[in-house]
Amino acid sequence: MEHLTGRHFGPYRLEKIIGRGGMGTVFLAHEEELDRHVAVKVLSSSLGADRDFVGRFSREARYLASITHPNLIHVYSIGHTEDGYHYMAMEYIKGRTLDDVLKDTDRLSLRRTWQISGQVLGALSAVHSAGLLHRDIKPSNIMLNGNDRAVLMDFGLAKGPRPRASPATA
Repeated sequence: MEHLTGRHFGPYRLEKIIGRGGMGTVFLAHEEELDRHVAVKVLSSSLGADRDFVGRFSREARYLASITHPNLIHVYSIGHTEDGYHYMAMEYIKGRTLDDVLKDTDRLSLRRTWQISGQVLGALSAVHSAGLLHRDIKPSNIMLNGNDRAVLMDFGLAKGPRPRASPATA
């Protein structure tokens, strides 16, 4: 998806690739009107033609946008381009994944482990209170910023609340 660098997706100009996942690619982007960097997740073009994947991608954005917590990634918007790319603009966390941190160190101190775990558990508590299941908790889905704020991301496998049966069908 390197060919997308420099393009505008809505108000966001894609600058460089900062991550890749099973559903797409994440770019560092610049939102010119607000003069800020954001992360833009672009669904791969092969999946963009699949209604189920596009629905899952949209659900991920709605799930995240419905919950406010300092340790959850914030979603700003979703959209699609005329040539069929679907995207989600999110908070850009300048930092490293917990996975990368763990690869560079023998072990974390007990204090830092408790700090990160407590923040992730707080985020999961908010997620579960909203009736959601993340279903993909792993170090590569947790970002740590320069102040060791842990941020849970990637809700691509999340399951939302089950629709309630109406009294007529129960």
